[in-house]
Amino acid sequence: MMSFLNSYQKKLSVIAFFILFAFSVSIIYAQQASDKPATISMNAKEKSLPVYKIGSHIFTKVSLNGDEKYWVIDTGAGSTVIDSKYAKDKGLPEIGKSKAMGASGEVEITIYNIPKFSVNDTTIENIPVIGFDVYGLFKRKYNIEVAGILGFNFLSKYIVKVDYDNMMITLFEPAQFKYQGTGNKAKFQLSNNIILVPLMINNKYEGTFALDTGASSTIFNYPYALKNKITEMDGPDLKAFGAQGGFILKLIRFPEADFGGYALKNVVLGCPTEKPAGVLGTDAFSGTMGINILQNFVFYIDYPNETIYLEKGKKFDQEFPSDKSGLQLEVNKDKQYEIIHISKKSAAESAGLKVGDIVTAINGKSLVEMSSIDEINSVFKDKDGTKIELKIMRDVKELDIPLILKDPFKK
Repeated sequence: MMSFLNSYQKKLSVIAFFILFAFSVSIIYAQQASDKPATISMNAKEKSLPVYKIGSHIFTKVSLNGDEKYWVIDTGAGSTVIDSKYAKDKGLPEIGKSKAMGASGEVEITIYNIPKFSVNDTTIENIPVIGFDVYGLFKRKYNIEVAGILGFNFLSKYIVKVDYDNMMITLFEPAQFKYQGTGNKAKFQLSNNIILVPLMINNKYEGTFALDTGASSTIFNYPYALKNKITEMDGPDLKAFGAQGGFILKLIRFPEADFGGYALKNVVLGCPTEKPAGVLGTDAFSGTMGINILQNFVFYIDYPNETIYLEKGKKFDQEFPSDKSGLQLEVNKDKQYEIIHISKKSAAESAGLKVGDIVTAINGKSLVEMSSIDEINSVFKDKDGTKIELKIMRDVKELDIPLILKDPFKK
């Protein structure tokens, strides 16, 4: 057993990449390894999975030992991931430990083996997974219970169709799949289980980006941004979160970006304001492509042939609502919605809001009465100039504060 673990550690060579951009999490770079081969079976040549979109993530329901929970579907996850506590509660065998590089530093991870779990009638047996605090991450961001992340060693067994228009994932058996659509075809590169695709920005900045349905925006790696002087550009700031804590991103709006032969207008990309210690600080690739670009398309990922088929979605190149408040909320240990970041020169800063303020009501409606974090955040995505009435607790004082929404890119 010890010799297996030693070889397992060598084979793993993990670089787990955690990007938490606003309300996003992505885990990249982990290789599948086990003393028994994983098996995945499906009862039809294709299977559609219902998808639930919360914030910037897409989820499906996974059953483990008869217990059904939300799991993220993440093309940017180099391995399937499970919440560490959930794994222990379910009695999963621990088969090793390792260290991984996060977006801003190093983190210790545990490797478990799942004997069997199912997604609808798709059964997965004997699959190694990375253990991490998945529950805590999503509980703070969305106030929901998430047990894991379906990554490369699940998704790569199929041709995967991602349809944001209809909120559906379809899995096709590779041997029986033949693309019959009219979209553009593009090749991609698989590197350490990560899909790397070309992206051209403003017909000037050309790079290779990790295709990641688990990232809420597209982000430059710091060395690429520094080399191309993108770090010198102006834009609103945002607090992002890695496995080791928070770091600041600057958001920059570019007039045009080309992906797979399609031109997109007014694309926003994030840029770290300082070089992180983790993967965001490396030049392994140019950056990560997130949902702000991907949601414009219906696309098929053909893993065996390293090919992606891109079709315009129904909302292609439409302007998706974005935050105009400049504040970021998180559910704290007392289950309160606490302000954790105020962007400079934002509507929130102008209103006098502070980090640590507890938001208790919006427009006279208690946050307890609001159905989800999406409902809360949608208020802050209203049109420029909209007045929002906030009720907050600051220390022991209750305050009423008006907030006038402001487009962060508007001069």
